[in-house]
Amino acid sequence: MAHRHDELSVPNPAAALINSQLWRSVHLAAPPLSSTTLSPQQLAALAPAAGGNVDTQFQNYLDFANNVSMACVEATEALQTTTQISAGDRAWLRTRLEALSRRLQESVPRHDPAHHARAAAMRVAVERIGATLRLDVELYPTRPNFRRSIHEFVILTLEQVHHQLERRNLDENFVWTEVVALLHIDIDMRAWYRFCHNGPWAWLYYDDIVHHLADMREDLDRIQRRRDALRQQRSLAKLEFVPVGRRSGMAF
Repeated sequence: MAHRHDELSVPNPAAALINSQLWRSVHLAAPPLSSTTLSPQQLAALAPAAGGNVDTQFQNYLDFANNVSMACVEATEALQTTTQISAGDRAWLRTRLEALSRRLQESVPRHDPAHHARAAAMRVAVERIGATLRLDVELYPTRPNFRRSIHEFVILTLEQVHHQLERRNLDENFVWTEVVALLHIDIDMRAWYRFCHNGPWAWLYYDDIVHHLADMREDLDRIQRRRDALRQQRSLAKLEFVPVGRRSGMAF
């Protein structure tokens, strides 16, 4: 069965956003997959079946949500004292990370092993966070050992930014590439899971995005401005190493 790529043409105010290169460079877990062609079986393997019984699955997802919540608290507390990014950016990041933590806590399915639909919802929730990060599938098409699950990406990214903040050695490029990918990853991973299982992902993704569209547009504008500023800084830094006699005629 062919994958439902035709859904990309669904008319929606969010369609132009999610098909843009900027969107894909920020939403690292979001579908569709590009630069590689996989069979339906290979796609499904990117979001493998959850192991264990319903009780184990519930505990695994609850642990994930709680660990993210704790890591978000640590990161947001550390953000309050850093001077490496502006006060406006600090407040924005805190707000977004707190919202992510809150949404993940609310996403924990009700635990009821005897209820078929709730047990199925629990299984899907665990499989979503166990799915392979879309970016890594594209970067390492033949090296699966280099790929991270969404669970790993979220936890490791939060831990890394916290450690950088504590050491007062914040990597701004890391903030504006990987940390920003967390801000709506709970929405992205739902669409990615459906995509991997050849489901009707686009309409539902659009519906999810519409509820957050104003924030997402603001986020993309901010991220683009900060990335442009970092590129300009790097260009100026490189220029310092060019002998003065060779700078004539160089465009900034």
